[in-house]
Amino acid sequence: MFMNHSITHIEELSLNAFPALQTEVYDGWILRFSDGYTHRANCIWPLYESSIDLETKIKHCEKKYTEKKLPTIFKISDENNMDLDFILNASGYQLVKNVQLMACNLSQVPLWPVENIHITKGMNESWLDAYIDFNGTQTKKVHDIAARILQNVSSNMFCAELKQDNQVMGFGRVVLDQEIIALYSLHINEKFRRQGLGIQLCKALMNVGIEHGASIACLQVASDNKSAISLYEKLGFQSMYHYWFREKRTANSKEIID
Repeated sequence: MFMNHSITHIEELSLNAFPALQTEVYDGWILRFSDGYTHRANCIWPLYESSIDLETKIKHCEKKYTEKKLPTIFKISDENNMDLDFILNASGYQLVKNVQLMACNLSQVPLWPVENIHITKGMNESWLDAYIDFNGTQTKKVHDIAARILQNVSSNMFCAELKQDNQVMGFGRVVLDQEIIALYSLHINEKFRRQGLGIQLCKALMNVGIEHGASIACLQVASDNKSAISLYEKLGFQSMYHYWFREKRTANSKEIID
C-alpha cells in the first residue's frame, strides 16, 4: 500500500520535518550540521546518486566534520548504500543506532475519541519546555538549538500535550507534508506509562492527519524497542524500511546529544 512512496520521498519529508542549522549538498549527499544536537541533524544523508568515488567522498566529509569538532556520522537505509555501508564498516565506523520506519494507511483508520490532549498548530514554549525536560537536555544551549530547529520547520506542524491537572504526562508532534503525516517526539513520562496513554497520544496525532486529508502516516522507532513497535502495530502501522547510523570519532569530537 506504500508503493507510491519511495524511501527517498520519505527521507526528504524527514529532512524537512527536522531541519539542521546548516546544510550542504555534496554530489548527491546531504551534509547536516547542528553543533552536536541529535544524530540526524549532524550526519551525512547519502540520498541521491553519486558521480565521485565513495572513498574520496568519505574523506571529504570526514574533513568537514572534523573541522567542526563533530564525529563523522552517516545515515544508511537498507534499500540502497550497501556498498557505502560495507566501506564504512571496514574503515572502523561503529553502528550506533538502528531505527525502523513504520507506516499506516489512514484511509482504513477512523477518527479516534481522545481526551485530555491539547493540540496547537506550531510549537509553543510550554511544549518546547516539555520536549527539552523529558529528554534530559536542559542546558540553555541545547534549548536554543532545539528551538531554532523546530521553528524552522516550514511544513504544517502540530504539537500535542497530554495533560491532567495542569501536569504534562506526555507529548508529541506531527508534520504534514503533501499527503503524508509524520509523527515525531512521542514521549510519555515514566511515571504514567503502561496506562494506555501512548496509544491515546498516537490516536490524537493520527486524527490530525485524517482531518487534514493525509493518506499515509509514518513514524520512526528504535528497532530494539519491542513494546513501542507492538503498540504501533495495534494502530495499523507496518514496517516499511530500516535505517541506521555509522559513526567515527576523533579525540576532539563533541558528544552527540539526542
